[in-house]
Amino acid sequence: MQYQIIEITEEITEKSRELLEKYQLRASDAIQLASAFLTNENLKQANFSELIFLASDQKLFDAAIAENIKNDNSQNYP
Repeated sequence: MQYQIIEITEEITEKSRELLEKYQLRASDAIQLASAFLTNENLKQANFSELIFLASDQKLFDAAIAENIKNDNSQNYP
């Protein structure tokens, strides 16, 4: 498993706004999802494996599903 710190850019801020308009998310969750979405797009363009988005908040999890981000529910694991 790898972790990477993502800076909040104008692109992430704009995607976050878009997600907030589409889904009932908290602002911090929208930033998390926007970061994952844009990072995933970069990975796909570079022919890397897609990331797996983990969430335990149901609204955030549902938004990830709706945005076609490969995901897993972290509550499935002890």
